[in-house]
Amino acid sequence: MVAKVLDFGLSKKLPLLDDTHASTGVKGSFGYFDPEYYERRQVIPKSDVYSFGVVLLEALCGRLALEMSVPNEESNLAQWAKYCHKKGKLEDIMDPNVKGEIYPNCYRTFVETTMKCLNKTSIGRSSMGDVLYELELALAIQKDPEESPTYVMTNLGGHNIFSDVSGYS
Repeated sequence: MVAKVLDFGLSKKLPLLDDTHASTGVKGSFGYFDPEYYERRQVIPKSDVYSFGVVLLEALCGRLALEMSVPNEESNLAQWAKYCHKKGKLEDIMDPNVKGEIYPNCYRTFVETTMKCLNKTSIGRSSMGDVLYELELALAIQKDPEESPTYVMTNLGGHNIFSDVSGYS
């Protein structure tokens, strides 16, 4: 039993006395599903990374993953945010309470981390460990933007390597 953000295993229907089988379908909420899940019908560890990326967007934008009270193209937060990010306008959909409080380098780190989580394919997503590291880096930048080290991430053989480049010009 491994917990998944996407696979709410405890919500599976148990058989009644006259039922002959239990439901084994993946349960979850639309807006958080990994796009690859629709193709493979298989939950993998990086499915959680995608779902967590949606949660990060909710925190950044101050809105739900699916919002039916907005125009159709804006209703799916992940798709809308990726579109806005591509156009360089993600700041336009940020929660105004966050916008005035986040340092630019922290914002940049947080957004890069979030967008990696939302990569359409699992190969392009960070591991949850890398996401944690990147979020800790964003927090360090927010706490002390003057003293925060500058890290560059390089992907070598499927593993992300972080290098401190603060002393280099």
